[in-house]
Amino acid sequence: MSRLRQVHPLATIAFGLWLLAGQACADPLTAADSSGLQVSLRNQEFRGNDWQVQRVYLTVGTNQLAFLVPRGFRADASNPQRIVLSAFDSSCFITFRFMDPELAGGKELQSDYCRALALSRFSGARITNEHGEYACNHSGLGFDLQWTLYGGAEQSARVVFIPSAAGIVEFSVLSSSARFEDSQTVLRTVLASLRSNELGPLRIIPVSDRS
Repeated sequence: MSRLRQVHPLATIAFGLWLLAGQACADPLTAADSSGLQVSLRNQEFRGNDWQVQRVYLTVGTNQLAFLVPRGFRADASNPQRIVLSAFDSSCFITFRFMDPELAGGKELQSDYCRALALSRFSGARITNEHGEYACNHSGLGFDLQWTLYGGAEQSARVVFIPSAAGIVEFSVLSSSARFEDSQTVLRTVLASLRSNELGPLRIIPVSDRS
């Protein structure tokens, strides 16, 4: 896999707005890259009268992963190595990536490398908190970041690294600092939904009717 490039926060926000404008005419259901990573978006169970649950499914060799697209979000998987979930109101963006195992040092988390990578995602950001994370039966690392955009707007992000049988996966959430608490809640929902076939067949837990 190619080295992942730094993404400026303004570019991320602009990309999210582009998704909202273009989704009606381009909503890819499947995608693949030269490394063999395959991604599909699947519409699944209905909850209530106004929400059909959608999940992202990833296949890398014999390894399978899946996670939920939160309610109020839409997914773009046209680039399998950078899947973007964007809130309908453009207030929050969640990005999923596979880290290059060779760059990351295999399937083990290297804290110094992950810290530097988290900082590289957002120009001018500083780390305000480091913490443990847990998803899909694996312990991971999380980093909270904050920075100021031109004009004085405060932005925040959380970047989470989770090891898996397929390699290390990265989730990040981006929002204004004022809405960061809500954004963290959405990211926790996505992480809690992460499933793999590492311990047996891929089993998906349906979303509760009370969700």
